Amino acid sequence: MNNTKRGIIILKEQIINQIAAGEVVQKPASVVKELTENAIDAQATTIDIVIQNAGKSLIQVIDDGQGIYPEDVSLAFERHATSKIYDINDIYDLYSYGFRGEALASIAAVSRIEMFTRPEDREIGSHALVENSKILKIEPAACPKGTNILVKDLFYSVPARRNFLKSDNVEMKNIWEEFYRIAIPNNNITFSLTNNNELKIKLLPTNLKQRIIEIFGKQYDSKLLYIEEEFPFATIKGFISNPTAAKKNRGNQYFYANGRYFRSPYFHQMIMKAYEGLIDKETFPAYVFFITLPPHKLDVNVHPSKIEIKFQDEHLIAATLNSLAKKALGISGLMPDIDFDAIPTHIFSINSSKSNFNFPKHPLTDTTQLFNQKINTQRDIINENYKDLFNEISLIENDSKINYDNLEFQVFDNRILITKMKDGILVGDIEAILARLIFEQLSKNKNNINSESQQVLFPIIITIDSKFLGTFLSAQSTLESLGFKFEKISNNQFQAVGIPAHGYIKEEDIEDFVYQILELPETGAAININKLYISLALHGAKKQLMTLTPDSINNILSELFSLPDPQKGIGGKNNFIILSLNNLLQLIQSYE
Repeated sequence: MNNTKRGIIILKEQIINQIAAGEVVQKPASVVKELTENAIDAQATTIDIVIQNAGKSLIQVIDDGQGIYPEDVSLAFERHATSKIYDINDIYDLYSYGFRGEALASIAAVSRIEMFTRPEDREIGSHALVENSKILKIEPAACPKGTNILVKDLFYSVPARRNFLKSDNVEMKNIWEEFYRIAIPNNNITFSLTNNNELKIKLLPTNLKQRIIEIFGKQYDSKLLYIEEEFPFATIKGFISNPTAAKKNRGNQYFYANGRYFRSPYFHQMIMKAYEGLIDKETFPAYVFFITLPPHKLDVNVHPSKIEIKFQDEHLIAATLNSLAKKALGISGLMPDIDFDAIPTHIFSINSSKSNFNFPKHPLTDTTQLFNQKINTQRDIINENYKDLFNEISLIENDSKINYDNLEFQVFDNRILITKMKDGILVGDIEAILARLIFEQLSKNKNNINSESQQVLFPIIITIDSKFLGTFLSAQSTLESLGFKFEKISNNQFQAVGIPAHGYIKEEDIEDFVYQILELPETGAAININKLYISLALHGAKKQLMTLTPDSINNILSELFSLPDPQKGIGGKNNFIILSLNNLLQLIQSYE
């Protein structure tokens, strides 16, 4: 660290703009968002977005909005220059997307900008060139009504920032996501997106449900449930999908407040609670919610990206979302009648004559109820006095071998394995164990470039969402080396004609699995083979759980304990733990 005393200086405008750009312009998708929102604020009815090289070379947004008057063109590129607010009170009565006046200045600080713009009441428009925050030229020009802005060579002036950009597939996926976020609530506007000179999508004005179906896919046509209720504090409307439409990927989930997209883990959690018992834990429904309330009841000025919003009645809105989702599912006859007094009793036992350790052979009914009651009344005691109880675990050494032939075990709900060990018991997750074994088998065959493929009985058509198309095409060869076979039908439709012969993937699961792969973080230009094996292993383990038998569990344990470090799972967590007799005694005594 340099300890030389330095005086205070005022930063140059160019540096200030580049610092601001670091918050506003994080990636090409940020530019698409800011420019498209400006077009909507300008009351455009048609917005065309043109992309080259995932936005790194060119981002062009063309609109037929109000345009900019010649005398205001230079001001448009100044920081904090805006036509959307005039004093601080306007922030709390905001109906536009933009208001801070930082977008164009920030973009201009890290790119080359060319702009054509003309208001409707002027015969001649303006042509501007801006580079590195400097206006190089403004001159009269003949151009259509509205604004045509071209952002070229993003981050050319900040090479370090350009190096942080992801692969074209990843950046393009981000652009698609911003496109969807903006297009959904603005269903009265015509949108188009062109990528590398190819028109990818064109959305014409339509009703809200149709706009959602055009983006989510035709398969949602009969699977969307409408919600609309008016309350003193807000009006809430939107659509949720029925449970049969739940998918393995997290896409197609959107919240809007006064037409502005936002993220809320809290609200999402409340929606997911409405689906408890209706969908698998690792699947996700689609939903779009529009929350309309007085502008002073929310604060959008929380983060430069404006996707975080503070609500005055946050807890009330969250509870209402949960209630409305439950109501919609109930009206549709999808909510089951739940008997909360019923206790699961599925249990089977494998006994060994060589063992003296005996589990109860009767179903856990009344005893389970008593146990659960004790948990509720004694939870504080455990938290305070025995919070480290399960940390005192005896780990199996790498060279340890277990004589599984002498084990007696029970399996609860086809998932949890319990068996006696020396001086304690082993509690294991069979699904995690299966995943580890499958992963090890796949890894053994890593050098086998072309795995065997099994022809499907009937070709399975898979529609690839536009935002994943580039990633799918780049990952296709890797998937096919593992035994998948795809044939192209149209631009974004493929048919699966073959699946890996190992049986970890069933025909009916192909589409969900493909999407699961495509949503892996940073899939990019080359799919990570290790992550692919993990996904295959997890998927295969779930399927094998359905067909467990006593003999197969014996084989599973035999395989597991032949591996180095059998306790280690593929997700970084343990496959099992071993509780000592002392641990168990402490646990029992805590309920006295």
